[in-house]
Amino acid sequence: MPSLEGAANVALRVPGVVLLDLLYRWDVQTFAELLQPRAAEGATLPRQHLWHLYYAGHLVCLVLLLLPVRSLVKLYLYILTMLLLYVGHQTSRDYIRKEMDDEFQGTLYNDPVALSRFATVLTGQVILITLCAFLQKTRRAWLFSAPLLPLVARLCCLPPGALPMVNTFAVVLTALGALYVAASSLSVLCCLAVAACREVGQVRIGGRRRLMVPFPLPLC
Repeated sequence: MPSLEGAANVALRVPGVVLLDLLYRWDVQTFAELLQPRAAEGATLPRQHLWHLYYAGHLVCLVLLLLPVRSLVKLYLYILTMLLLYVGHQTSRDYIRKEMDDEFQGTLYNDPVALSRFATVLTGQVILITLCAFLQKTRRAWLFSAPLLPLVARLCCLPPGALPMVNTFAVVLTALGALYVAASSLSVLCCLAVAACREVGQVRIGGRRRLMVPFPLPLC
């Protein structure tokens, strides 16, 4: 429906407008001066990097405002998928922490509490992986199964002390996959943004030409 598509077009561009308004109100100079006492400790970014982030934020907002609706929906689906993967890794990290606190070195089948904890976390991870595959409209759910690696390692009788290393490897796999998707989609997004800028420029030129055309005078 055209009305529904128009409403979605407006709603999806609201975050970009809000972020642009926040950047407009943000005083980078004052923020950099507030961080100067910590600059000696090396805990903050230099002022030049803050300005780079400031201009990069404006560029991102401009891209969000100029992208077509379908590309914008795909971008938000990617962001939502990354948030779900982040929740999955945090769940695995909490599971590892509880396993290390219990200090149980045996198999899961010998401890009902550990087995129950494993089943609960496994169910949650499977739900998250299914949601990620549904959002990306793919049947290859194994692409989002990196958060399951600590659970698989624990199921294979790996001691709890080795699980943090497995979790780090899983996070690296997810980060590499995200970088690959971002690199493969960045050129497409840039081309769409350039095409949108051209369309806006053509609309402005057409509007100016219409204003320059004189109205026909009525003949007496």
